[in-house]
Amino acid sequence: MLYANIYRPNQQGKFPVLLTRLPYGKDLPFYSHRYLDTNRLVSNGYVVIIQDVRGRYHSEGEFHPFTYEAEDGYDTVE
Repeated sequence: MLYANIYRPNQQGKFPVLLTRLPYGKDLPFYSHRYLDTNRLVSNGYVVIIQDVRGRYHSEGEFHPFTYEAEDGYDTVE
């Protein structure tokens, strides 16, 4: 199970999604929000997803850098 924070606009409808996956902790503002102004993006009609990669912080499994990134990224999008 891979855990993510999802920020979305308050209105109903379909919105473009910006996904970032990182090993630094989705809940640590220094890393997860350093380059993404989630409030600004959401207010401009984007869904923002910040996900802990496999085996880091809240996500389950074992962390092996770059080993499962393509597979896990694909599964996340699906």
